[in-house]
Amino acid sequence: MGIRPLFVENATVPPRPGHEVRFLPALGRLAYYGEASTPRTWQTHWEVESFDVARSLAFAATDRYTRSLVDSFLPSPRDAVLEAGCGIGGHVHALRGRGLRVAGVDWSFATLARTRRTAPDLPLCAGDVRTLPFRDGAFGLVLSFGVIEHFPEGFAAPLRESARVLRPGGRLAVTFPALNPLRRLRIRLGRYPEGEPTDDRPLYQYVLDPPEVVRAAEGIGFRLLRARGRNGLKGIREDVAFLRPLADRLVSSRSTFLPFRAVKHLLDLLLAPVCGHMAELVFER
Repeated sequence: MGIRPLFVENATVPPRPGHEVRFLPALGRLAYYGEASTPRTWQTHWEVESFDVARSLAFAATDRYTRSLVDSFLPSPRDAVLEAGCGIGGHVHALRGRGLRVAGVDWSFATLARTRRTAPDLPLCAGDVRTLPFRDGAFGLVLSFGVIEHFPEGFAAPLRESARVLRPGGRLAVTFPALNPLRRLRIRLGRYPEGEPTDDRPLYQYVLDPPEVVRAAEGIGFRLLRARGRNGLKGIREDVAFLRPLADRLVSSRSTFLPFRAVKHLLDLLLAPVCGHMAELVFER
């Protein structure tokens, strides 16, 4: 796959203040302010989310969503899969366990180094999704979950890089926080303050308009195969204050108890069209 050498970064971690959500009329997006999305920020995130790397990797193997996505859209079992923005590498670990050719790239070297102490053979590479360290046409499927929304300059560069490393006929599956119907209603009702914050807090992420992302992807040669909402419970947690405590308990649970996971999955599906926190788009190159 033409992997280039790893890079090293400063491991100092900044504090994580709360986010402020604002509406930016000029861009037609919501924006979360409060901390910059940097390698050090994500190092801190993954240290909190995955304090036990071995347990987190094992939990990722139970993720039926990613398994179904790969089963549905990997063009050929011989094709290689890339997760662009892999974090600790849980999906890489799970897909490799299924016998697939897979690699992960993330810009937090410290996070990848921490995973390698537990799983030294995982094919993980440090790099930036805007300048991927792989040759043209190396992959049949690129997965990018919750990545493209974090760049102040926009999402064009990671989309172009995904197109570059995909072979003709390859697929891209991308998710990002979305302007769902509930959020559009809240914008019309004036529930979000407008404009950038006055205290110079940096951008953490945008909440993107799915049709805008589709138009941009089609402009660089992608064809849309599927579009749908995801994570309805998280959307409730983000935008419906009186239901937030219950939704937070459900979203944050990492239980492997199958009936609980089934109910949680059903609620996500039922809520996703109206208030899904994330949009899922699948494209073909």
